[in-house]
Amino acid sequence: MLGPVRAWRGEQELSLGTPQSRSLLALLLAHGGEVVSLPHIVDAMWGTEPPRTAVNSVHRNVGLLRRLIEPGLTVREPGGWLIHSAGGYRLDVGPDSLDLLHFRELVEKARAGDEPGLYLEALNLWQGVVADGIDPATRADTVFTRLDQELTAVAREAADVALAAGEADRLRRPVSLAADRAPFDEPLHARLIRLCAGSGQRAGALTVYERLRRRLADELGIMPGPEVTAARDAVLHPRLACPHFAHCAASTVPEDARSHAGGIPL
Repeated sequence: MLGPVRAWRGEQELSLGTPQSRSLLALLLAHGGEVVSLPHIVDAMWGTEPPRTAVNSVHRNVGLLRRLIEPGLTVREPGGWLIHSAGGYRLDVGPDSLDLLHFRELVEKARAGDEPGLYLEALNLWQGVVADGIDPATRADTVFTRLDQELTAVAREAADVALAAGEADRLRRPVSLAADRAPFDEPLHARLIRLCAGSGQRAGALTVYERLRRRLADELGIMPGPEVTAARDAVLHPRLACPHFAHCAASTVPEDARSHAGGIPL
């Protein structure tokens, strides 16, 4: 889920069938075991003008996925994994079977102890864009936007903890990958600049700043905000900078106003 959509039965990777069945599976996985209503499924897969056959297509793809995961099922047998519930469907998944839930479990533990190592383990579960390769119309559903933002928020947290613990180099790479997936998120890039500097990569830190500056100017017509500028200045004038990012003065601009990852706040 945290990358291209893939599934295994035991050690065997499964072919997920048609593009529709793959998109349906991704949508259900993205809700992490919660019920997804049938109208929501139809809207996510076909938009505001679904074909007359949309509901039947959902039922057909549900059956296909059930038999794929539990090959002994008969055509009308419900199975125990993809469950019809409260006017929709949900997956019976947990942290041991879904990387998204494992990620959240690790983040909870990391937050409890301000533990950079657990943040690193959690961020390393992300293997690319969430649900990469599914139909773009389904990928545009707000549930995937929220997952993108969830990664960004956790990457920021991880950077703060690593900087405060003096372990900048440990989290630099996964935070850099998260920043690649949120190319306009200024708070995240500010932290990446500080992580690079804290890892002894002053030139790399300034490169991160310059690439962000050009991107913001070329695509949004704006300049970097105070948080990014302060991070750059800390690289240029380290003696004037505070020792840890978490103790530096925060930007006076609200974070959600400077974060352009898009969509819906967490």
